[in-house]
Amino acid sequence: MKIIRYKENNTPDSKVKAFFDLAVDVQVNGNLVPGALEIKGFKLIEGEKGMFVASSSKKYEKDGETKYMDDVWITDPMKGPMLDLVLNHSEPMTEDDIPF
Repeated sequence: MKIIRYKENNTPDSKVKAFFDLAVDVQVNGNLVPGALEIKGFKLIEGEKGMFVASSSKKYEKDGETKYMDDVWITDPMKGPMLDLVLNHSEPMTEDDIPF
């Protein structure tokens, strides 16, 4: 798993500190395919209990209330490694750094 896009959010007083995308290695027919799966739209957020990673989400209405549904569910065993990865990401990438 590696960060393929990272952009800091410089909006004052925003809880969203950065946006990033990941490339994940996938096992296919017994072969490891590096970066086979790209997942876009993650956010690094500063919450009341500290930093955390959130995925992109879709807005919808149910019973007159606005709700949000995550596009990607981050399981508990992945939350720590993803947060460590983004917190230790030292060089923000620009759009020019992305090879596609």
